[in-house]
Amino acid sequence: MRFKSKKAVWLLLIVFLGFSLSAFAHSPTNSTTVLVEGKDGKWMLQIRAALTAFETEVDTRFSVDSYKTPEEFKERVVQFLTDDIVIAFDGVVSALKHPNVKLGHETIVVFKFEVPDDFETLSIQNSGFSNIYRSKNTMLVVREGFDKANFVLDKANNFKVELAVEGNQFSQIEQNSSRSSLLLYIGGLVVLVIGIFSIRKMKMKSST
Repeated sequence: MRFKSKKAVWLLLIVFLGFSLSAFAHSPTNSTTVLVEGKDGKWMLQIRAALTAFETEVDTRFSVDSYKTPEEFKERVVQFLTDDIVIAFDGVVSALKHPNVKLGHETIVVFKFEVPDDFETLSIQNSGFSNIYRSKNTMLVVREGFDKANFVLDKANNFKVELAVEGNQFSQIEQNSSRSSLLLYIGGLVVLVIGIFSIRKMKMKSST
């Protein structure tokens, strides 16, 4: 079977990627967030996780009695994901629209959202599974013509990653680099002040 275009090959890659990620979704601690650019240039957001992970979050946030039907459960899922997922392009947040929830042992939720034609930075935060112990969310950005971007969202980075567009790839922006430098500077200054006072104190003792 021959593919007529690169787009067809790209779609096959996305399908294969979906099957690969599904193996991890059976554990409630593992989930995935995938941003995909479709063949028509439109984007979609796909969240995959074990059904037990969604149940844990819904029960924790709302209560076990907050739903009685599958449709009500889907509404709760969409509600907490919409509240806890933030996607921004060049600092402008894009609203999640047209949710579609497919329940199963591996539950899949899909949103659509607007993306500007050109952007330099992209930030994604998904704290939707933050109530699960040792929650680990694998985040991928799949865009035609770009290298596949693969990152991890967890408690250590507040389930958030900031990316910059560099050529045909997304590179992570280190959020804590400036803060770490400031802390090192303050720490060094404190040590210097303590050292000066210690030397003066020793001199005063020796003079008496």
